Amino acid sequence: MPKYAKNKRSAIALQSVEEVNYSLSMRKNPMNENDPKKAYAKLQYEGLVKLEQLATHILDHGSPYTRDMIVGIATALVDCTREYLTRGFKVQLGDLGTFRLAIAQRAAKTKQAYSANNITDAWVEYEPGGYFVDLRDEINFTEVPTRLVQNVAAKLVKEGTITQEQWQAIMDGEATIEIDEGGNVTPVTPEP
Repeated sequence: MPKYAKNKRSAIALQSVEEVNYSLSMRKNPMNENDPKKAYAKLQYEGLVKLEQLATHILDHGSPYTRDMIVGIATALVDCTREYLTRGFKVQLGDLGTFRLAIAQRAAKTKQAYSANNITDAWVEYEPGGYFVDLRDEINFTEVPTRLVQNVAAKLVKEGTITQEQWQAIMDGEATIEIDEGGNVTPVTPEP
């Protein structure tokens, strides 16, 4: 039986649980620099899907429209969404979600002292629709080495400093290398 997203308003079924990688880093609390560092996850994105790739993917799902038509509709959707936002509307795009303007401003002491010049910036905020809410149950998260460790380990393999087996152990989380702030690399060590 297909699994559906919570608060689902769409008829699209999620066929499987997906995999997303993350790496860990120790960071200070930006609100209190005196707090000890704590471990935080950082998602490891697989890449960027551009509109043309998405249009081709839509075709793979049996769309009756051509890739050029899909790109044209998406481009017009962007243009019209921007037009409505700049006219003061919120734009709700079904299960995709709602887009709205947000502003940065300098406060004034009184209403009389406030003018449009107090508004210093404007940008678009996005609120996900029902199909994009609470994705946690749809994703298996897998810890992987940081991108820096991955790149350094690949370089060490090319240099012959570590073996392909040691590289694989690092990628599998069975071994690690340490890189200090100066870029110095410690030998591969097995995990306890």
